Amino acid sequence: MCESRLLRGCARPGTIRRSVLNAMQELGDWMREKLEAHPLFEAISDAELEQDPAAGLLVEGTEEGQKVARNNGQTFRACFRRVAGPSEQSEQ
Repeated sequence: MCESRLLRGCARPGTIRRSVLNAMQELGDWMREKLEAHPLFEAISDAELEQDPAAGLLVEGTEEGQKVARNNGQTFRACFRRVAGPSEQSEQ
């Protein structure tokens, strides 16, 4: 996956999240692997997500989540936070 696609909509470090939700475990694992390997993203822990009321909306409030729920399927979620890159750290 190209870097520009990962960063689309992720301009401000620390405030933007990139969340992926799908019904295909293989695709979910691939997306998680790419984001974990990318230096500008850090995974958000399950404990932190449990405290975030918006995190539940990934399943309940998205078209993909609703489709999977209707079919009694399983969803695979991964949430990441955009962090500052080297050039951004030097600006702070």
